[in-house]
Amino acid sequence: MTYLRKIALLVTAALAISIAVSIAFGFSDMFVFNPPYLLFLLNMTFWSAATIAVTYFSAKSFLKDDSITILLLNVSMILLGLSIIISGWVSNFSGDYSVAISNCCALVASILQVLSGVFIYFGKQKTEIPQRRGLLLSVYISTVVFVAAVSSIVLLGFMPRFFIASGPTQLEQVVLGLTVFFFALASVIFGGHYIKSRAPTLFWYTLAIGLFSLGFYSAFEVMKIGDVTSWLGRITLYVADIFLIASLLEARKSSEDGSNLANGWSHAFIANREQSAKLFENMLNGFMYCKIITDSSGKPVDWIFLDINKSFEKIMGLKREEVIGKKASGILLPSQERNAEFADSIKKYGQIALTGNSERFELRRESMGKWLYVLAYSPKKGYFVTLFDDISERKKAEEELENQRKNLELLVEERTKQLKDAERLATIGATAGMVGHDIRNPLQAIVSDTYLLKEELTPTPEGNTKKAVMESLDSIDKNIDYINKIVQDLQDYARPIKPTTKKLGLEQIFQEVTIEKAIPSSIQVFCKIDDAAKEIVSDDALLKRVLANLVNNAVQAMPQGGELRISAYREANDVLVAVQDTGGGIPEEFKAKLFTPLFTTKSKGQGFGLAVVKRLTEALGGTVTFESQEGVGTTFIVRLPQSQLRN
Repeated sequence: MTYLRKIALLVTAALAISIAVSIAFGFSDMFVFNPPYLLFLLNMTFWSAATIAVTYFSAKSFLKDDSITILLLNVSMILLGLSIIISGWVSNFSGDYSVAISNCCALVASILQVLSGVFIYFGKQKTEIPQRRGLLLSVYISTVVFVAAVSSIVLLGFMPRFFIASGPTQLEQVVLGLTVFFFALASVIFGGHYIKSRAPTLFWYTLAIGLFSLGFYSAFEVMKIGDVTSWLGRITLYVADIFLIASLLEARKSSEDGSNLANGWSHAFIANREQSAKLFENMLNGFMYCKIITDSSGKPVDWIFLDINKSFEKIMGLKREEVIGKKASGILLPSQERNAEFADSIKKYGQIALTGNSERFELRRESMGKWLYVLAYSPKKGYFVTLFDDISERKKAEEELENQRKNLELLVEERTKQLKDAERLATIGATAGMVGHDIRNPLQAIVSDTYLLKEELTPTPEGNTKKAVMESLDSIDKNIDYINKIVQDLQDYARPIKPTTKKLGLEQIFQEVTIEKAIPSSIQVFCKIDDAAKEIVSDDALLKRVLANLVNNAVQAMPQGGELRISAYREANDVLVAVQDTGGGIPEEFKAKLFTPLFTTKSKGQGFGLAVVKRLTEALGGTVTFESQEGVGTTFIVRLPQSQLRN
């Protein structure tokens, strides 16, 4: 609760205590202060501001949303504001007439407040009248006419004598008592709405209506106009007006764009069941709201469907009339397969409903042949809500991609068994051609599908489900990049290489390679280039490919993090580029085979990375060597001629 709201509660409590003490100890006789026109001026100041503000923004809200709640609330405030302003003026020459005018109109206003609060609970609030401006104008005119009529009847002496007789009469007390009761009831109703919605606007509005009830209650014990109790009641009503203004100011924060006060005012009062139903009804996610059933020991054994939306019907293949009000066991248990699924679900959902925890998970529904991504939470103990998406297509794409990857590894493994020393290059060339034809075509289809999925997800609202789907699509993209690297290594090793050289800046190449490889944050990168080695004549694409493979190997050698150092220096007429890591080093038994095609120490990979580095380096007229010590790290050194031109 904010600091201002705490102060408001303290002020409300202080006013209530002051009025109670004044009545209990008879402070009304202490003094009387009632200068001419003071009450009228105060009423004009506070009630004009509150009434005009509420009327203006309520009118804008009604024209936008056509809400009966807003219309009744609007009329109530006009009745109350006009009658109190008029009664303040009349009090200068007749206190009894003043009380008669304010009490009559306040009673009607209090009843309208109760009705406006009750209508929030209704499933349908709209008036369904197309000419809203005409209706609003008619209601305003009727309200003003009503206040004018009551005032005229009282001032002309046509009001029954027993109502306007000097001093409090029995009828006056009955009217005043009903006014206090209805305002108190309205405050309770709006307070209930605030507890459910936690809308700040309703907090201030509830306090204001409660102070209306308290202010009119003080009138029960008023002995003379202007006595202590009378002024306490007036101050209470003026504070209520301030709280009304505060509720309008809070409405600005509730608006969609943070600035439209009328929208926020409307949203606070008409966020009802109909709106919630429409929200869930139009969601792309499946939605169900259920109540858990437990046995005598408190163990969850079933649940009852209380609400679902259209997406639920579509995903689950069940109609609303088949589900609502029925037990899940009677719907989900037509087969042994579904019986196992139900047992798993009731355990999970029962725990969520009874503990109040929330969970996100993926589950396979064999009976439907679908994968679902589920967000489940408990709005209150014994109940649970699930929002779920059908992710079957995404899972299918992931499975296809995994199968393609496994098939590729198996295919490469089978092909490598056929290689002999004399036939190795020819066999690799054939494999590369096969990969380009048989793998890249389905890969392109998967790339297109993931792109389309991302495009379709872009306009959907942000949420946990969207985030999870986007993360899965990113994972698919990474696997596609991995397969593409395999294809690229194969083709780089097998294809004829004809470098096209030009003058290059090593600093820019280092930056591009480290950025493209997306070095993990756990690895510190250091780059150093001697002035004499900043430029080199070489093939841009081939040199970047060499460095990218070496950097990739270095990163993979440091899964727990470490240091990656890339340096370049000149030696005679050559430029030496060193890529150093602080990984585990290369065991002695592997060093002799390190540049051999199809040799790898990794669980994944086909062993072409360093073979490609060697072949590309040699095509550039250079050599590649390495130094490694177990437990310390490895350094690969690429030696290239600095100015050898190749066309």
